[in-house]
Formats: sequence, C-alpha cells, structure tokens
Amino acid sequence: MTTIESNRRFRTAALPAHSVVFTILALLADVLVICGAAVVSGIAYHMFTYGAVGAPGRYVIVGVSAGLIFVLPFLIRGDYGVRAYSASEPSHGRIFFVWVYAFLCLGIIGFLTKTTHIYSRGWLLIFFVVGLLSLIALNAILERVTTMLIESGRIVGRRMMLIGTPREIRECTEQIVQRHANMNLLATEILPGDLVAQVDAESLQRMITEATVRARSLSVDDVVIAIPWQRDDIIQSIVQQFADLPVSVHIGCTRILRAAPNLHISQFSHLKTITLVSAPLGPLQLLIKRGIDVGIAGTALVLLAPLFLAIGVLIKRSSPGPVFFRQRRGGYNLAEFRIWKFRTMSTLDDGEHIVQAKRDDARVTPIGRFLRRYNFDELPQLINVLQGEMSIVGPRPHALAHDKEATRKIEAYSRRLNVRPGITGWAQVNGFRGPTLTVDLMQARLEHDLYYIENWSLGFDLYILFLTLFSPRAYANSF
Repeated sequence: MTTIESNRRFRTAALPAHSVVFTILALLADVLVICGAAVVSGIAYHMFTYGAVGAPGRYVIVGVSAGLIFVLPFLIRGDYGVRAYSASEPSHGRIFFVWVYAFLCLGIIGFLTKTTHIYSRGWLLIFFVVGLLSLIALNAILERVTTMLIESGRIVGRRMMLIGTPREIRECTEQIVQRHANMNLLATEILPGDLVAQVDAESLQRMITEATVRARSLSVDDVVIAIPWQRDDIIQSIVQQFADLPVSVHIGCTRILRAAPNLHISQFSHLKTITLVSAPLGPLQLLIKRGIDVGIAGTALVLLAPLFLAIGVLIKRSSPGPVFFRQRRGGYNLAEFRIWKFRTMSTLDDGEHIVQAKRDDARVTPIGRFLRRYNFDELPQLINVLQGEMSIVGPRPHALAHDKEATRKIEAYSRRLNVRPGITGWAQVNGFRGPTLTVDLMQARLEHDLYYIENWSLGFDLYILFLTLFSPRAYANSF
C-alpha cells in the first residue's frame, strides 16, 4: 500500500478540474468573441460600403443569438470543462461544423420571423469568416491557458486512486505522467502481483476495505482498477465495495484498452459487450455521407459542364491522346475500380510499375501542368462519386502498384480503405499529397488517413472541404 504525496503545492484558491466557474467563463468567452466578431465585421462592412456604421444594435442581437446557438451543443456535450481544453486533440473541425449549424439556425429564425431582408448578406458572409477564425483562435488560446493553469497548480486535477497489481499500476502511472492529464494521483493500492494464482480471500478483502477507507479520507473523485481482466471476481468485489463511496469507478490501464482508442459499450438483446473496434461508419452515417456525396457531385457536374468542355478542347489541342485518363485504383475494402481524371501527361501508365510524377516532370503537358497545379485534373472523379466508387472526402486512392508496394512496407496500410476513397482528404489538406517516395512520407499520409477514419463526422468533412478550397497547404506538392 502506497500513498503518493502531490508533487505540487496547490494554492488554496485553486479551481477544481470540474469547476462550474471555469465552464461559465469559457462559455462566456465564446459568446463574447462571437458578439464582438458580429459588431466589428458589421461596422467595418458598412463603413467600407456605405460610409456609415449602420445599426450596431442589430449586430449585437445577431451576435448574441449566434453565440447562444453555438455554445448549446458544446454545453450539452460537456465540452466547456477543463478536460476538453486539456485533451490536446484537434477540435477545429467540430468548431467549423457547429458554426455552420449556428448560421443555419439563424437563417431558419430569420425566415420564420420574416427578418432576413433587414440584414446585409455581404456582412453575414464576412461575419461567418471572421467569427470562425476568431473562435479557432480563442480555442487555441484557451487550450494554452488551461495547460498553464494546470501546470502552475491554479487548476487542481481530479483526485484519483489506482488499485491493482504492481505491473498494471506501473504502466498506468506512466500513462498519466506521459499524458500530463488534468488529474492528481493521490494514492495507489497495490494488490498481490500474481492474481491468476490462488490468493487468500480474507487478506485480499482486507486490502480492498483499507483502500476504500483511504479513498474516503482523501476525498477521491475517481478510482481506476488496474487488474488483469481474467480476475473478474476480484474486479466485481472492488466495484461493490467502492459503490458505497461517492466516486466514479473505472477499469483501465490494460494493453487492450490502450490499443482501442474508440471503445464503447454495446448491447445485443441482453448481451453487453465492450466494442474495441467498430466499422468506421454506421448505417445512418453511411446514408448521410452518401446522400451528400450524390448531391454535391450531381450538382457540380451540371454546373461544371461548360468548364469540362473547355478543358477537353484544350487537352486535345495541346497533345495527342484521350481527354480522360483512366487508371486502376484501390477502393473501398480493397475493391478495384478505374478512376476518372483529365489527362495531364503524355503517358497512360497502368501496369505493375508506375513512375510517380516529380517536379518538372517531362511527361506533364503544358495544359496538364496548369490543371495539376490547381487540382482541375481531379474534377472528373465526380463521376466516380456518382458511381459509388468514391466519396467527396476520404483517403486518396492510389494506383494498385503503389498500394501493393506500400502494403509490403507498412503493416496497417490497408486500413485506409475501410471507407470509400475521396477526391480530397485530411492528409491532402495537411500538405501530404504528391509522390510518396519514402516510407516516412507514406507513414505520415497513412496516419492522417487513419485519423480521419477514426474521427469522421459531417463537420469534419465540411472542414476538410473548406481547407481544400482556401488553405495553401492543400495545394502543396502539386506538380
């Protein structure tokens, strides 16, 4: 049995990690920033366009309304607590999605109240961009400030006790130190190391009882059980005894849990299971994503038909060969399909050995260089989207020869095709496009693709589309 003294001298005025004060301050910060963005963008737009400040009162009304709509989903999810701001996980996609949702709600409110004609569409567009950038900047600032407050002791982490075998306790402690999470490890209760063997039940029960007494005296918030899962009898005994305390009891720190970042509880009739790995998208998510794909692809093909015709004429005049380039690519669940692209090279490689394009490649035609620079060569893949072979957003499909090579070098490579490949993706908007000439480049692209698959949401897709159009990194290595 070991008690761990805190390595920090916490101030008496420190806030607890679950403080309501922190939640209120973070929530108000979002509302004030949104309101400020509305007022500043409104005054700037009207001064530039009409030479007058307009009606600041209206900007405040719209700003406050947008702010209240924006904070509600985050408040319901509990995303205004210390834990959310110290999680060190990217949240820009979620902010973008909720911000779009807030504007859609404003549009519905304006339609129902017949007030849409009062507000300038130019100002609202500027407000959307300024508000989004301000919220992303504020979130980054709050994450940094939260980390500083935790490190300085002004925010006290949740009070935790570990109970388990020496090996699991050691691994769990290492995880806490490495993550530097907002928690304060107060004590550990070390049980006999070989729990698989027969253990004196009376001695074990006495140790668990002593652990509950210690947890109560230390006002522990969370108890983490770190015991091999095959001893479910001991785990159940610990849970039953700690149920008499006002604490949260968790099972954790095992290797199988660390290897499953998105685990959750599932129930099949009366059978409950811990789901370690799930299909990337559920039936409803697949339906929503497919509906959006078809809607965007169909509309874009109709609107871009004149552009397609013009590009086709330029390709035929610039070099001999077909307008479109067809090549076998790896698709969903490793299914093979033939991709549509505008031809940008003098060659039409589709064999066992395909030379990737490089900077100043002599095979690229003059018009092809322009098309590749601005991603126009990818537009015909909208046909693949309508055919159900691709999605608007997803991991980029590679030539079959390159897929085979990467699969031999990287063990988890084939996981990137557990969803439909996309015209654009998370790796591409982060600068990982173009040739993958080294294993490190392939690994970096794979990590971004897997992150997208594991964290998919409609908001994430919209965020990637936004970056595809406006981020300079999305155009990097385009040659």
